[in-house]
Amino acid sequence: LKKKASAASATDYVKFSRAALEFQIVALQAQLDLLNGLSKMSDEEKLTTLYEILDKDGDGQIDANELADGLRKCDESLAFADSLQAAVAAVATFDTDDDAKLNKAEFRRFLDTLLDTLGCNFHDLSELLVMQILFSDSGNNPLENAIGEAMSEPLNEAVRETEAYRDVLLDDRMVALYNMFDLNGDGKVEFKEVALGLFKMTDNMEDSSKTA
Repeated sequence: LKKKASAASATDYVKFSRAALEFQIVALQAQLDLLNGLSKMSDEEKLTTLYEILDKDGDGQIDANELADGLRKCDESLAFADSLQAAVAAVATFDTDDDAKLNKAEFRRFLDTLLDTLGCNFHDLSELLVMQILFSDSGNNPLENAIGEAMSEPLNEAVRETEAYRDVLLDDRMVALYNMFDLNGDGKVEFKEVALGLFKMTDNMEDSSKTA
């Protein structure tokens, strides 16, 4: 009886192993076919493919939640909360029409910045990103996806607030005020510079130092 049980277990193990190997072969073949297909695409076709993969709800735009999931699939060390924060910052930076989402042109500018940072070309980067996003074992789990969906509008609002803050900082009057305090022109404002700047405005060094 034990021998029959052992034989049956061995048979099941072989069947399972064969099925697992066949699945791996199919998966690898799919990756190879996709890579071959990508290599024949133009840059515009690759951009469209990558954009549509990230646009999970198919509304023609990429919001912070969708971008965050893509970032995690490309970087498995990125925590869920950190990915949302990074995505909000990225969307706010490259969203030029102030709708708190990225259209294809804005997404391309985001990728161009990555190209400058990584020092590679769009041809290679786009293929890498498509492969990572489609076949990555990382990314959001079902619970995180549900949380991201529930937070979609609050995330969009966070993007809008970040954009408003950015617009204030880039306002000509704010830039002029900053430059007035940045006495040595190093792009940073230190305590001494704040105190001197306030002194120019108040003519009272003691009060200026306390305010700074």
